[in-house]
Amino acid sequence: MTGVAQHRRFPVGFPYWVVVCGVGHLTALAMSAPRGPLDRCRRPDVCGYAMVHQDPSLAQAAGWRDRALLHVPGLLAASIAFASRLGWFRRMLQWMNSTLSVDAGRRAIVAAPVLWIVGVSLASAQTNQSLDARREAAYQHFASQVKQLADWCDGHGLQTRAAATRRLVLPRDPYTIYLGKLSPAREPLPPDASAEEAQWYERFWHLRSEQARELFSLAQQAIRDGRVSLAFELIHETVRLDPDHAAGRRLLGYQQFDGKWLTPYAVRKQRAGQVWHPRFGWLPRKHVEAYEAGKRFLAGRWVDADEEAAVRHDMRRAWRVETEHFIIRTNHSLEAGVALGEKLEALHRVWWQLFVRYFADAAQLQRFFRSRRSPLRSDVQHRVVYFRNLSEYQQAMRPFVPDNVKVTSGIYLNDRRTAYFFHDKQHAPNTVYHEATHQLFAETRPVSPVMGLRANFWVVEGVACYMESFAEEADRYRLGGRDAVRLSDARFRALRDKLYIPLAELVKMGREEFQHHPQIAKIYSQSAGLAHFLMHDAQGAYRDALVAYLLAVYTGRDRPQTLAQLTGLSFEALDSRYHAFLRATAPRPTFPQASSGGRSSGFRPVVGRTSRNARSSRIRPATITSPSNTARWRASSDELRRAE
Repeated sequence: MTGVAQHRRFPVGFPYWVVVCGVGHLTALAMSAPRGPLDRCRRPDVCGYAMVHQDPSLAQAAGWRDRALLHVPGLLAASIAFASRLGWFRRMLQWMNSTLSVDAGRRAIVAAPVLWIVGVSLASAQTNQSLDARREAAYQHFASQVKQLADWCDGHGLQTRAAATRRLVLPRDPYTIYLGKLSPAREPLPPDASAEEAQWYERFWHLRSEQARELFSLAQQAIRDGRVSLAFELIHETVRLDPDHAAGRRLLGYQQFDGKWLTPYAVRKQRAGQVWHPRFGWLPRKHVEAYEAGKRFLAGRWVDADEEAAVRHDMRRAWRVETEHFIIRTNHSLEAGVALGEKLEALHRVWWQLFVRYFADAAQLQRFFRSRRSPLRSDVQHRVVYFRNLSEYQQAMRPFVPDNVKVTSGIYLNDRRTAYFFHDKQHAPNTVYHEATHQLFAETRPVSPVMGLRANFWVVEGVACYMESFAEEADRYRLGGRDAVRLSDARFRALRDKLYIPLAELVKMGREEFQHHPQIAKIYSQSAGLAHFLMHDAQGAYRDALVAYLLAVYTGRDRPQTLAQLTGLSFEALDSRYHAFLRATAPRPTFPQASSGGRSSGFRPVVGRTSRNARSSRIRPATITSPSNTARWRASSDELRRAE
C-alpha cells in the first residue's frame, strides 16, 4: 500500500437518485400531517397555528399505513420522472469524479441535499395536485351524470324531476362561496309515483350516494394533507348530497333521532316535548294549535295575542326567543324575534364551517376525524337585544355611545357581550351580519383584551365587512361575489381613485390609530377588499392563512409581520396580487357612474361596536342599510382596465 491517499470514486451507474429521492419522499410522508413549526415552509395555515400555540406537536399523523398508501403513486411517478433524467445524473457524477478532490462521503453530502429537496418537493406537489385533480375530476363526472339524468327526465316528461336533478350541481365561481343547505333526511318517494318516477328516484339517490362517497374520500385525503378548511367543505357537501351519510353527519355534530338527523340541542328540545315552529320558535307540542289560533300563554294563563303584546312592549318583560346559539330579547313581536334568530343561525352555520380552524386546532380535528365523533358543537348562546324601533334603540344605547348613537344601526358591545339592533323594514341585514360576526369571533373562544391594540386591527373589521356579503337563497347560502358592495367600494377606491395604503403600513395600525384615521372610510373599504382577496384569490389558497391570522390577532399573539409569514409572501407581493384580484373581479356589465360625492343618495354611515372604555370604542362608517344598495355605483370593467 502506497503513501498516496486513495479516493474512492462514485460508481457512475449506481442509482443514487433513487435512494436520495426515496429518503426525501419518506420525509415528505412524515410531513404529510400538520406538525406545527416543521410545516411552516409548506403549509401557511399550519404554520399559523404552530406560531400561535407554540406547539411543535400541533397535530398527529393520520397513520403510517394510510399515508404510505397515499404517497405510493407519487413515489412511482417521481421514480419514473427521474429515470428519464438518468443521463443527466450520469454526466454530473462523471464531472464530480473528475474534478472534485474529495472523498465519496463528501461528494454524497454535496449531492444528497439537492436530491432530497427534489424528492420532498415532488412528494408535496404530487399530493396537492392529486387532491385538486381528483376533486375536479369528481365534479366533472358528477356534472355529466346529472346532465344525463336530467335529460332522461325531460325525455320522459318529468320536468319537475329534471329541475330537481339539475339543482344538485351548485354554481361554480372562483369569487363566490356557495354552500348547500342540509336536509334532515332523504325525501321519500310519494306512494302514487309512476314507474318512471320510481326509476328516476332510484337513479337520483344512487348518483348522490356515489358522489358523496367520493367526496368523503377526498375529505380524508385533505385532512391528512392539513387542508382542514377544504376537508370540512367536502364533508358538508358529502352530507348535502347524502343526508344519511353517517360518518359525515357525526363529524358535523349531528345525531339521528326519530328518523332525522338533528343537532344535540334539537334532540334535547324534542325529547322535552317541544317542536320548532317557523313563526313562533320552540313551543311545547300541545301549544302549537292554540298559538296558530291567535292565543298566547302568558304568566300561566291563555290570553289573546294583542293582550300579550301590550305587556311585552316593555323591554323588561320582552319576548325571549331561544335558538341553538342565540338568546334574543325583543319588544317588537315574537315573530320578528324568531325571524332574526333564523337569520343569525344561518350566519352561524356558514361562519362555523368557514372558520372551523379558529376554534379547533389541527390536533383536535385530526383526532375527531379519525374517531368520527362530533367535535365542534358549542353550547355558547350569544345574547342579542332587538328593539321595536329606532327611537327606543337610541335611547337605550345613548349611555354607551353618547356621541354617535344617532348614526348607528347596530352595535356589538365587547364589555357587555351583547349585540343590539332595532327593527326597520327598510334595512338590509348586513349590519346584523357584521356585528354578529364580531360577536362570534369574540365569544366562541377566549380572546385577548389587547386584541388588535398594537397592530393588525384592520382584519377584525375586514372580515366582518366580508361577512356582510352573506345571502340566503332557496336551497343554498352564498358569500362573496364580484358585485359585493364592499368589494365594489374597495375596487373603485383602489383602481379608480388610486387610494391605497400599502399593507406594510396598514398592518402596523393598532386599534386607536385605525379608528381615528382621517381617511377611515378608505381603510374600511380597503380592509373589506383585502378580506375578499384572502378568502377567494387563487381558489382560496390563502383562506386558511387568513383564519390563522385572525386567531393570532384575537389571541394577542400577532406581530406586524404575521400576515406575510402566514401567506409566505412579502407585503409588496401581496399588494400586487391584491390589485390583480381587484382587476380580475371587475363586474362585466357597465354600471352607472358615481356622483361626485362618491356615493348614491340614501347612503347612511353607521357607527360600529362602541364601548365606554378605550379598548373597545371604534367608529365604523360605510355600512349601507337602505334599499339604495342595489343602485350603488360600481366601476365597469373597461373603466377599471383604463385605471391601471
